[in-house]
Amino acid sequence: MSTSKNKQVMYGYARVSTVDQDLALQKRALTEAGVPEELIFEDKKSGRTLNRDGLKMVTKLMRAGDCLVVWRFDRLARNARHLLTLTDQLTADGIEFRSIKEGVDTSTPAGKLMLTMIGAMAQFESDVNSERTRAGMAEAKRQGRPAGRKHYILAYPERLKR
Repeated sequence: MSTSKNKQVMYGYARVSTVDQDLALQKRALTEAGVPEELIFEDKKSGRTLNRDGLKMVTKLMRAGDCLVVWRFDRLARNARHLLTLTDQLTADGIEFRSIKEGVDTSTPAGKLMLTMIGAMAQFESDVNSERTRAGMAEAKRQGRPAGRKHYILAYPERLKR
């Protein structure tokens, strides 16, 4: 839908977790940010769901030079690592990214810095989590207990009865 090489098309993406929730707040913020209403794509699915038709459609339509705008990071991605994966793909495709609430705009040096900082924090969070997991598994082993989660059904007699 990009009409010329120099004209940036702004696309919006809005998401709520359930069909009962309303997209009006996000859609209004996107239109106020300059996204045409007909270029706002939406999903009513959990952020944990990778199969989101609205997100797939908007990413297929966008071309180099275009911009994807979201109301907040968590409307696009389920966590910082997922956000970075998505924004890295957009960058590789020559597409800019803006988040209204967080004030991130990858067309600016400050916006790129902000995403880099988020990436560093995501990596730190992942490393600390892995370290805690390894320590917990080692402690369980030392105590003679099996490491890992309890079996969903067998560890809970109530579920076994059902």
